[in-house]
Amino acid sequence: MDQPRTLTELPPGYQPDYHLSVTDPKQLVWLNILALVAIVPFAALSFGWLALAGSLRGADGGSTSINLLLILLTLLVLPLHELVHGVFIRWAGHTPRYGAKYTQLGPLKLPYVLFATTDDGFFWRNQFVVIALAPVVLITLAGLLLMSVLPIWLGYYVAVALVLNGSGAVGDLWMTVVALRYAPDAVVRDEADSITVFRRS
Repeated sequence: MDQPRTLTELPPGYQPDYHLSVTDPKQLVWLNILALVAIVPFAALSFGWLALAGSLRGADGGSTSINLLLILLTLLVLPLHELVHGVFIRWAGHTPRYGAKYTQLGPLKLPYVLFATTDDGFFWRNQFVVIALAPVVLITLAGLLLMSVLPIWLGYYVAVALVLNGSGAVGDLWMTVVALRYAPDAVVRDEADSITVFRRS
């Protein structure tokens, strides 16, 4: 029997097999450690590519001063990351919902996790993997392309954005590894900052 492309409810005969919450305190510690580790390969890729692009094009001069607007634009990679998730959630046939998890720091309420999810949405394993990996793959490729044509001083900001995007994608990569332990007919329910994997009983 053909599988429906869009799942709005759990198919018959499926049982929950594994639950992962990346904001569980124990998991969050490991996630932060992995995010720090992930800075190394993404920094090597981004700044290495920038250096290569600069050497091939020659020095292009330009301002190297820190510009607040450019820093803010660099930080926009974080909501852009979630927007890409949302585009692929829609590709899978669901309506995306965006939000954030907050923590209280004195009088300030600060977001520590941004997310894109869908209410009561279930995904086949491969759909979930595409949704999870889309931002880190597409934003990285777009950033490398931009660094190939932008002045080097602007390319530094793109490189920093790619490092932020890559280290921030550790939760997505972790969830992807979990999902890939299962057969393609497994079903994943996205729960904003956690997932539940269902397998056919």
